[in-house]
Amino acid sequence: MTLAPRATPELTALVDLFYSQIAELGTFTEVAAAELPDVFRRLLAHDEHMTVTVENHHRSPVDVRVLDTRTTDTHYSRKILLNRQSDGRVVQFGIVR
Repeated sequence: MTLAPRATPELTALVDLFYSQIAELGTFTEVAAAELPDVFRRLLAHDEHMTVTVENHHRSPVDVRVLDTRTTDTHYSRKILLNRQSDGRVVQFGIVR
């Protein structure tokens, strides 16, 4: 992936919580939901609870492992991993605010 000419404010705001530069985490390209293959669209482009969606996809409950947290006057944020309970495999990394 390559860095999009303009990272969306949402991505930048989340990454800035835990990284001094976006490149520390990776490179990103914004893709419209309609352009995603069905399996990825079902996982990423929805209005449901992400943990439940991941559990349904992997047919296993997941555990949330908190790697780091940040608290401000208005927000609580955390950097997390979702691990499948069936085998402990990491199935998602996320930054949540």
